[in-house]
Parts: sequence; C-alpha cells; structure tokens
Amino acid sequence: IKWFQKSAEQGHVEAQYQLGLIYVFGSGVEVDKKKSLKWLTKAAEQGHVEAQFELSVSYCLGEVEDDLEESFYWQKIAAEQGHAEAQHRMGENYLNGYDVVQNDALAIEWFRESAKQGNEEALSGLKDMLRFLENECESYDADYDDRNFDLIDDGPKEELISKIVFVLEEVQQINKGGEEVVVCEEDLERDREIAMPNAKPFSGICVDYNNGQKTYEGSLRNG
Repeated sequence: IKWFQKSAEQGHVEAQYQLGLIYVFGSGVEVDKKKSLKWLTKAAEQGHVEAQFELSVSYCLGEVEDDLEESFYWQKIAAEQGHAEAQHRMGENYLNGYDVVQNDALAIEWFRESAKQGNEEALSGLKDMLRFLENECESYDADYDDRNFDLIDDGPKEELISKIVFVLEEVQQINKGGEEVVVCEEDLERDREIAMPNAKPFSGICVDYNNGQKTYEGSLRNG
C-alpha cells in the first residue's frame, strides 16, 4: 500500500483511485471512510470515470457518507463521460423520478447511450418502456397525463413509441458485429405502425430482450 500512497500523494490518478478502493473495502487495511472519500474524490476530480462512478455508489450505499445528492452528482458526471452503467442508472432515475423530475424522453436518451455500449439492463429498460407505452396508448389512463414527456403536444405517446423503436434499430445496427441483441421484427413493426401508420416498413431486424431483464439482486456496484 505504501507505493500506492506515495504515487497518490504525487498526483497519480490511478493510484488515487486504487487507494480509495483499498480503504472502501479494507483490502489489507482497516476500512476508512474518510481516506476512501479523500482519494476517490481526488481521482474523480481529475476525471477518472471509474472513481466518479465508485463515488456515486459509495455515497448511495453510505460507504463514505450517506448523501444521495452527491451520489447523483457523480453518477451524472460519470454518465456524461460515457460510463455505461452510470448512463443506465441515469435512465432509471428519469424513468422513475428518482432524485429528478420524471422525464420519459430523457430516460430514453440515457438508456440509448448505455445500450449502444451493450448494457443489457438499458435494453431491458427500453423494452419495458415500450410495453408500458403500448398499454397506455390503448387505455389512456388519467394519471398518465401527469408524466412529463418533454415532447411535442401532438401525440407525445406515439412520438415516444416511435423514438424507442428507432433507438432499438440503431442499437441493433451498432451491436450486430458482436453478440446478437435481439425485439422480434413483428413487434417492432407493430409498434411502429401505431406511431407512424403511413411510414414504410422496417428492413428486417430481430432484437431479443429476453435475456435483458433487470437483475437488481446483484449489488449496486456491479449493476
């Protein structure tokens, strides 16, 4: 640990991050919230995205301090730097109104950025939204009008469905070179017809979300 300490004191960002983790988990030393907060913050302030995300999780779990505002602050910074799990959690924040004003359009955007990096929980979030919107478009429940779509006034529910469908196609195209991300083509086409009845059909894609269901049994840290 002395080499991490020496490098961290000299401003080495990775050493600061690793030293912060050592004190978070008590790896060879006693757990020390103050020291973990000190070194994780120093690394995060230098732009270390994993340190930023770790700070977010640690604040949320009370491992450094119990401060949800700080947790969201660092989560947002990590997400803006491209951290896929932080982006997924931003989507969850906006979808459910956790620490922010509920906003489906922003939820879609954050899920999109995360899903483009292969985050399956973000993909699952998009599919869950699509299912919810399908049902609401059929029933038009009164309380649904209270949600903030931040979209045009003319048919916002249909606009959201259309946006999600296009995002799913975009993610499929990005990820098709790797592990196959499968919504059945028929499901996408059906939902697209609801939103855009006069549009031409999609060229075939098949996106399978059955393996992307939310698994919150895992720790916050691991997503």
